[in-house]
Amino acid sequence: MVWTLYIPSFFSSYEERLANGEDKKDLNHELLQKDWITTGLRDEISDLYPSDTEKDPDTGQRDHAAFVEKATLLFPLGRLFASFKQLDQASKLFLDAWAVSKVHGQSKIYCAHGISRGKQVNKRHYDVGMQRSRLTSEKARCQCPFEIRYSPQGQTRQFVADSKPVIFLQVKLTGCVYEHTCSMDTASHRLAFQTNGQNIPDLSRINHIVRMLCDKPSIPNHVLRSEIAHAIPHYRGMDAAFMRNFRYRVIAYNLKFPGMDVSLSDYANFTSGHVIAAHEVIDLDQPITHQNFTAILRQCMQEGSST
Repeated sequence: MVWTLYIPSFFSSYEERLANGEDKKDLNHELLQKDWITTGLRDEISDLYPSDTEKDPDTGQRDHAAFVEKATLLFPLGRLFASFKQLDQASKLFLDAWAVSKVHGQSKIYCAHGISRGKQVNKRHYDVGMQRSRLTSEKARCQCPFEIRYSPQGQTRQFVADSKPVIFLQVKLTGCVYEHTCSMDTASHRLAFQTNGQNIPDLSRINHIVRMLCDKPSIPNHVLRSEIAHAIPHYRGMDAAFMRNFRYRVIAYNLKFPGMDVSLSDYANFTSGHVIAAHEVIDLDQPITHQNFTAILRQCMQEGSST
């Protein structure tokens, strides 16, 4: 089978810096932050995304047989990648498109609903009457066998002072199980993100958005939406109703708590899918709220005469 090894354009400069004796930890940290997906690799991955006929229009479930066929093309045994980071990023692009949440660790990439190994089974209380009822988790139900194993090429078994950091080494695929037993649909994908803690928002970005709406309340939706997209989990939808409620709730927050940092509960309120409740209506009879409202109104008037 013919495959291409994609080397990012920035990699050669880092090899030169390593040869010149620059600190390995600094180089390793910088390379971990890089985008290793080249244009050619991105095109190859996008060509293997599920087609419209391979997705259920109602549930979003992907075709398992098509997934196995395309995963075999992208991750054949023996293929080389520029580094484990490139393999990690490539697998995420591919698996996200197929509604599969991955986990990366111990030189392998596997499904978030995969088989648990090395974990002790939770023991129940000996008294049946004292046992708590437990629902079977999606992970325990699926025990998905999918995994991609790899091996860094040229890695020494023992640490040597002049050895390269692992991120400089190419990796070779040594074992692959393409079969999937999880449902591979939108609901299962979202559940895996929530279980793995990947639905935690970036509060620093949320605080930036709150301050931005305080300084410029009438910022266009297409600008605001792009800012929100970088702060919240990618599977959250942002339709017109979401944007309207988000903007209203943030402005209400700025009226009541100007300059205060946002908490997770505040974020949950901003992104709530519920309609604006009666207790969320802004009460301008309160002097401080009225003063803050006047300041925001002045900001709106300064942005343009049409406001």
